[in-house]
Amino acid sequence: MRLFDRLFLQHPRSVGETYYRHMCIAIKVSIRLLYSAVFQLIHAFIPGINPPLGSDLESLEHFIYMNKPKQRKLSNDE
Repeated sequence: MRLFDRLFLQHPRSVGETYYRHMCIAIKVSIRLLYSAVFQLIHAFIPGINPPLGSDLESLEHFIYMNKPKQRKLSNDE
């Protein structure tokens, strides 16, 4: 039981979330990073095609900042 708790519950609790909420947010961030990586790769080979909004570096930086555990907690408290 201790191994299960350490692997699946300890970290989500430490950031004030349930396992399910933490999983959903991690999946959302992963999909956004994958989307951005694909468009940045296309942009690397064809510089004239700019990454769409949301996959450019500035948008990605803001997205990651807003999804940090501390920021998520602040936005939930409001």
